[in-house]
Amino acid sequence: MRQIRLVWPSFPALRHPIQSWKDRQNATLSLGAHPWWVADSRMDTGALDELVSLVPDALLIGEIGIDLSPKHVKLSSKDRQRHSRPS
Repeated sequence: MRQIRLVWPSFPALRHPIQSWKDRQNATLSLGAHPWWVADSRMDTGALDELVSLVPDALLIGEIGIDLSPKHVKLSSKDRQRHSRPS
């Protein structure tokens, strides 16, 4: 059976989706916060508190998003990330 991974950046909007998805055998809800969202305050204290309140219903938790576009990451940073993979 195919696994479906879901991540929503709007944590207050998660209450209903968690309840509607958590009993499905082929879906796993994951929670996460992109470090840039925290750093630039798109995720404020209220949003982080909401994320924490959803933890008991989530099976997967972690950072979301790897953006290597030139808009966000210098080429040298992209190269470092590419070459820093574990052997």
